[in-house]
Amino acid sequence: MLDVKKPRGKKMSSLTLNDMAQKAIFNPPRENKRVVFNEEILLWKGTSLQTKKPPRSAIIGRAKNISNGGVCLVTKTKLEINQFLRMTFKLKSVPINIPTLVEVRWVEKVSDSYFRVGARFIY
Repeated sequence: MLDVKKPRGKKMSSLTLNDMAQKAIFNPPRENKRVVFNEEILLWKGTSLQTKKPPRSAIIGRAKNISNGGVCLVTKTKLEINQFLRMTFKLKSVPINIPTLVEVRWVEKVSDSYFRVGARFIY
């Protein structure tokens, strides 16, 4: 059951209640805790993780947060929802790259030049 508290001194309209109910249904609480993760990432099309190096046409981005289920990143390239991409984390603290496969789940334009992207880890 949806627990809704009425703002003090204000009458709550049915539209507001309906909006709140819709948000609870379509935006359930996150399954995994997000942690700040500010590292460079490389993205490119393809589904094989066997490639030793990213192609020269790789998309450069920056991760903003990460969880067990996925990563939020910022890039100058608009990605497509449901697109599968290979991704490599370039970590400052170690001299290795960590490859993974992701699926783009959402894209949000944050300025004329940048997009915020939510990607789910596949592998």
